[in-house]
Amino acid sequence: MLRDPSPCPAMTLVKRLRLTAALTLACLIVVFGLTGWQLSALADRFSQYRERQHFSADLLALKAGALSLSRADPLLFETRSKLDRVNADVETLNLRVLAALQPKERAAFEGAVIKSWAGYRRQLESAIQIAETAPQDALIIPERAYQRYLAPLTDHLDQRLVEERRLLVAEEGAMRTMLGRLAAMVLGPLALASGLVLALQWELGQRLRRQIGAMQAAAERLARGDLTARLPDDGGDELADTARLLNDFLDILVDKLRSLRRSSGEPTTGLRAPASREVEAETA
Repeated sequence: MLRDPSPCPAMTLVKRLRLTAALTLACLIVVFGLTGWQLSALADRFSQYRERQHFSADLLALKAGALSLSRADPLLFETRSKLDRVNADVETLNLRVLAALQPKERAAFEGAVIKSWAGYRRQLESAIQIAETAPQDALIIPERAYQRYLAPLTDHLDQRLVEERRLLVAEEGAMRTMLGRLAAMVLGPLALASGLVLALQWELGQRLRRQIGAMQAAAERLARGDLTARLPDDGGDELADTARLLNDFLDILVDKLRSLRRSSGEPTTGLRAPASREVEAETA
């Protein structure tokens, strides 16, 4: 009578392979998810960093534009056109800086920069207008206007630039930290998954090597005519199930041969009974 090919529950080869594939897929999903999340956060941080860089560049351009008129000569003809050009640039920069500031910072910027620039521009326009009639007075106005308006303006911009440089350094450090965390989140699960997959494959390979080696040894004994040899059938995988079925076939074959020899009066030495897995030494 044939026995159940799977007498005890065990992990089959197919289940082991599926487990390995599932583990690999799960680790890849985790890695891709963490990587996507960190890359999205890093992209947002980098976007903020670039906006802060543009903001610092606007502050520098605003300071440079204002200082370009700090020593303007109201007696020169081109001073009027230069003032108009610089004023247009400064007003554009002021709008961009205001848009980038927090609401609570705008009032301070308007008072320290926009109003100061407007006051300096009016003073310089006044100096240009009176240059033809009172050149000595016109030459005095820019210096006084610089001390009253441009100096506070540039001081405020310098303080803001120092703060922006500190924030940029902090942003760079935060991005480096995020890159390190991203590397750990990617390499950590990958290393863990690789170790587990290699361990499973190594254990599976060693088991297959032992099973196949034992089956080869039993097959060699059977090939030499030793019908007492049996294939190793311990375990619950597909190879063990196949070995049990072949052993059941060999038991039936030995039983049939014993019956034939007994009926013909021949000795049955070397044949194995189907109900026992021990070698018998019987005589007819």
